[in-house]
Amino acid sequence: MWSLTPKPGHDHTRRTSKHRAEVPGSARAGSPVLVGAAPAAAAAGAAAAGAAAAGAAAASAAAASAAAERAADRAGPDLGPAAGRGVGITGESGGNRRGRRRTTVGDPRLELVDLGGFRGVAAISVIIFHAYQFCRGDGNTPYAGTFLGQVLGAFDGMISWFFLVSGFLLYMPMANRVRAGRTQRSPKNTLIRRGLRILPLYYTALIVVWAARNPTLPGDWIDLVEHLTFTQVFDSKRVFYTIGPAWSLAVEVYFYLYLALVAGWLRRQTHRLPEAHRWRRLCLPPVLLIVVSAVWIVYAVYIVRAQHDQWAYWFSPQNYAGNFGLGMITAVLYVRWGRERPLPALLACALRFVAAGLIIAGALVRGHTAASFEAFSTLNSIGFGVLFAASVLAPRDTLWRRFFATPAFVWLGMISYSVYLWHEPILLLVLDRHGLVSHAPSAFPWVAAMLVTVGVLGGWISYVVLEKPGRRLSILVEKLRRTPVSASVSPALVSPAPVSPAPVSTPVRPARPVP
Repeated sequence: MWSLTPKPGHDHTRRTSKHRAEVPGSARAGSPVLVGAAPAAAAAGAAAAGAAAAGAAAASAAAASAAAERAADRAGPDLGPAAGRGVGITGESGGNRRGRRRTTVGDPRLELVDLGGFRGVAAISVIIFHAYQFCRGDGNTPYAGTFLGQVLGAFDGMISWFFLVSGFLLYMPMANRVRAGRTQRSPKNTLIRRGLRILPLYYTALIVVWAARNPTLPGDWIDLVEHLTFTQVFDSKRVFYTIGPAWSLAVEVYFYLYLALVAGWLRRQTHRLPEAHRWRRLCLPPVLLIVVSAVWIVYAVYIVRAQHDQWAYWFSPQNYAGNFGLGMITAVLYVRWGRERPLPALLACALRFVAAGLIIAGALVRGHTAASFEAFSTLNSIGFGVLFAASVLAPRDTLWRRFFATPAFVWLGMISYSVYLWHEPILLLVLDRHGLVSHAPSAFPWVAAMLVTVGVLGGWISYVVLEKPGRRLSILVEKLRRTPVSASVSPALVSPAPVSPAPVSTPVRPARPVP
């Protein structure tokens, strides 16, 4: 990446003889004027050099912050062509060897590209869970009573991973700006960018699927209104209607609104506070989400005693606020320490084993009661939180991160938003309606293989036709909203131009649960 810092071994303040200004005769050596002026000139020169160094340092920090935001943008659902080609984390760009160029160790493009790979693997896992859920013929499930059956039945817990990634990517630009002492972006601009990013594809898929499921008017118009306004998560009857996995996108919309409020709060004098106070203020919003989630779980399980099929309690923004908050906290840790002081590789590996144990334990305790479901959800959330932190805060050259930064996984992450929206309608309205798949538990391997193939193909087509143009539109609108800087203003005094915030994390969601 380009850097505003001086090159090593090069003195930018050094002047050669041909650049020295001529000294007037009255100010030459031995002249009374020079004797009095020399200290003043030296002091002025030192002050100018200090101001220039401070300006360069501030510009360098701002450039690093902007570069990190662009890297997060590529690592999210707005994975651009460069990330799609698989920029690795070993210091080289992947893909075609011809034209391969070296990148520096601190290149922000290499920091988060593996998040796209994580999403790609998680997307495939969720598709497999939906196939497992579909093959529940005669009340039986595939591999019932076995360890494999328990694990497959808990694949819907991957939703915790997506909320973690989303909270991390969306909060990291705010943390970058706090670190650089810059004001936060306008909440209005952020919401406009989010809307242009997710709404065109979502509303297109929603109208098409609703029309297919309601061929005669007026149809279930309440369901349509709730999905258009993202309020289906408060209706236990219709939360999984039309597009079942869309419930989690509705949950994320409320988190976007929360982050807009947080951005407005951070804009108020935060950049003028001492650094320690800025970091403490930055930690308050995610901690608040975690507290709200804990209080809500206690309320639902022990006070209201909600049943496991009262979906509005378990699939609400309050229930998943803790996952989003853990992602935000990880973003603060990453910006504060993670880049310069990553976790030791052995410690990160040990934490991943601990996380795997928590996730598996959650899968084994899951049952059909509200208490067992919440125990599963809690262990699952903590496990994925530890796994996510151990992945993001680990050194970039570990085998774990290199594996998920491979081009195939990054490409799957790039199209995962489209895959998530379309694969359940494809399963129910195309494959099932035309008798191409069976509900029998024994058919699970065939159904899973077909759904992965067709779902990925449909997601790729949707990405090219619908999602990618929407992403370009959001970038264009962002550029048009930027204020041009006058060329007459000194560059050292110009604030850095606004940069695009981290994009919405691609929400790959579990399908409609079966009571």
